Amino acid sequence: MIVNQKGGKIMKGKLAKFLRKLRLENDEYLKDMASKTGVSISFLSAVENETKKMTDSLLEKIIECYHLTKDQEEELRIASMEANKETTIYLDKLTDSQTELTYRFARRIESIDDDTLSKIKKLLEENE
Repeated sequence: MIVNQKGGKIMKGKLAKFLRKLRLENDEYLKDMASKTGVSISFLSAVENETKKMTDSLLEKIIECYHLTKDQEEELRIASMEANKETTIYLDKLTDSQTELTYRFARRIESIDDDTLSKIKKLLEENE
């Protein structure tokens, strides 16, 4: 697990804005989205307010129920990771080479300068 340990929320409110916008576009209330996705209203509200973490199952249910585009799906995934301040990487699904790179990157991410990070980001975006 890669965790943000600097405290504070990253881009606070991005997940809430995404979910609220999605509901408005579908003319729904919080209770409607909760019902569609099979969670309680209080849990969904807590996820929006970033006091509870977005679960993988809820994320997948939202993608499925609202037929999100690839861009919307990516936006939701990023907003969820930022709100949770962590992400899980399932190493058992990676090759040995990918696993090694994951460990190296996780260990060194805080010391990588902005220019190098921009180059890595550009390379990853080119390969999407």
